[in-house]
Amino acid sequence: MALPQHAVLLSRELMATVASFQRGHYAMAMPFVSIELPVRHARGCSWQIFNSTALDVMHAALVDWLEVWSVVTLPKLFACLPYMREVIAQDAVWFNQVSLVQHLHETFGLASFATCLVDVAAEANNMAMLQMLHGLGCQSHSADAAEWAAGRGNLPMVEYLYRHGLGLCEVDKMTWSRPSRGHVQVLAFLLDHHDSNHGQISTQAMVMAARKGWVDLVDRLNTMGAPYTNAVLRVAAMFGHVDVVQWVHCHRPDQQFREAVYAAANKGHLPVIESLHDQHVFPANPISASTAAANGHLDVLLYLHRAGLCYFSWDAVEQAARHGHLAVVQWLLDYKLDLQWIDATHEWTAQVVDDAAGNNHLDVVQWLVQHCHAPVSTDAMDYAAKNGHLGMVQWLHEHTSVGCTVNAVDFAAENNHMEVVQWLLANRVEGCSINAMNWAAQQGHLEMIEFLHATRPQGCTTNAMDSAASNGHLKVVQWLHSHRNEGCTRSALHQASKNGDLKMVKWLLANRVEVCAAASACFAFKTSRILTARVLVDACSQWAVRCLTTSSQAKCGCACYEPLLFGQDMFST
Repeated sequence: MALPQHAVLLSRELMATVASFQRGHYAMAMPFVSIELPVRHARGCSWQIFNSTALDVMHAALVDWLEVWSVVTLPKLFACLPYMREVIAQDAVWFNQVSLVQHLHETFGLASFATCLVDVAAEANNMAMLQMLHGLGCQSHSADAAEWAAGRGNLPMVEYLYRHGLGLCEVDKMTWSRPSRGHVQVLAFLLDHHDSNHGQISTQAMVMAARKGWVDLVDRLNTMGAPYTNAVLRVAAMFGHVDVVQWVHCHRPDQQFREAVYAAANKGHLPVIESLHDQHVFPANPISASTAAANGHLDVLLYLHRAGLCYFSWDAVEQAARHGHLAVVQWLLDYKLDLQWIDATHEWTAQVVDDAAGNNHLDVVQWLVQHCHAPVSTDAMDYAAKNGHLGMVQWLHEHTSVGCTVNAVDFAAENNHMEVVQWLLANRVEGCSINAMNWAAQQGHLEMIEFLHATRPQGCTTNAMDSAASNGHLKVVQWLHSHRNEGCTRSALHQASKNGDLKMVKWLLANRVEVCAAASACFAFKTSRILTARVLVDACSQWAVRCLTTSSQAKCGCACYEPLLFGQDMFST
């Protein structure tokens, strides 16, 4: 027979009561306490934290967790971390975990989740998941669902949502970020239902149709009264769609076609220029020659010259040189006497050689310096070093006398060009400045920092740790903490809090005295970094907490709460 004391000490109820007074979490919940929330809050909250990067981080942790603990432990996880309900629900939908969605429905009921799961399925462009959710009675959605479906060019999803009363995207809300033929079909569907679909066709629709060369859609949009802008002609010419350009000529003959010539010359679309020239008379202008020269389109320059469509300016020669088009430079200079120039002064400036050096156009730099005796400045080697062009740096060192500045090493260190840094320090006398280590820290280049620390006396400033913390380079921050004495400022924790970098925030709170949790919590709340804010609030015992949903002073499971400093709403001012 069990002893009475055993019954008391082994009581589940007593253990739960004891655990409620302890700070911390169950071991099974620990994988999630250092990952910022990717939760989409409903119930009137204005904070929307939902992006694929945040979800990927959480998903990787969740997959590992489920392998160890399985779905049967979810109720305990939700009891320990209530906000994980919404996280796991949207994760299951976003990553098409059908069995997990079914388990959540059977165990908790999908209707109990605050997240609009239909919206998540639509954003993920997952028709099968959307149908499954609807079949399970999940009706929670917003106008976002229809807009996501239309924006994805998913006609079956658009039709399904419309037939089942889940909304229809307004014509002017349809997005065209990645247009496809599916978008044409969706727009046609929306236009066919225009009587029940409020809003006007956006100018973006015709512009994107012109960009893709869909002249049939351009024509239909025009018939439907879609607004026309000069951008239609410009993008059609820019992307080489002669048929769309000809459509504009037939239907909008009053347009300014000169800009179309510039756009086509810039991209080298000679057939577009020929078509425009056949249909219109343009006054000669140097802009088209400069844009064609900058992009190396010698065939376009030849046509413009023979057709008398442009004057030439020295800017065309300089643009060609800057961008490494030596053949164009040589042609312009060889035919200099035959071309119509608008400027009388044709002199090289150091900036042209400097830019060519920065872009690693060695043949151009050599020809300009040796054949044209063009001037060079210290920017040439500085820019070449910045972009890691060691061969260019060495040639300038051997064939010119202007040298460089400390920016050469500083820039190279920032971009982690170790070979360039080592060569400059061994062969030049300019050295570096504190910016070298500061900028290397900002970019997370620990090996570069160690090299500079060991070989150079300049050191760094507090900007090094501040910027490393801001960009999430924890190893760099830890190294600076151990090997340097400059420390950091409050900005380190402020920026880490803005970014929701929980590991960085916890480390800074534990190891640096300069930081201020109270001030940083404000940044975390304003950028919707909920768990980061909790850590910072917990570090400030004088703060009360108010739930945004209930307005009560308590921590809410949905993670929607803000601090009240000394009883005053910190966001009231």
